[in-house]
Amino acid sequence: MVSLAEWGVKWQNRGQLEQIVDTEIAGSLRPESLWKFCETIEKCLADTGVERPSVQNINSKSITELVSQVQNINTVKISPRMEADI
Repeated sequence: MVSLAEWGVKWQNRGQLEQIVDTEIAGSLRPESLWKFCETIEKCLADTGVERPSVQNINSKSITELVSQVQNINTVKISPRMEADI
């Protein structure tokens, strides 16, 4: 079984993050915001606390920007690709 974090990083490493975004919200996201958000998440998943960014070092602007892009979305569905990988 693969964790959700590992699954997301796998798609990020393939350069295909847009493939895991629900088609209902895909048009609402700027690709650069999604990439920045995922890069931040990947840093937060480091094995040791020393390797992880502090809360002060996380660029909250990029996270807030991504959230604001999808704030009007009421539901998020699992994409067929996600179901196939789970």
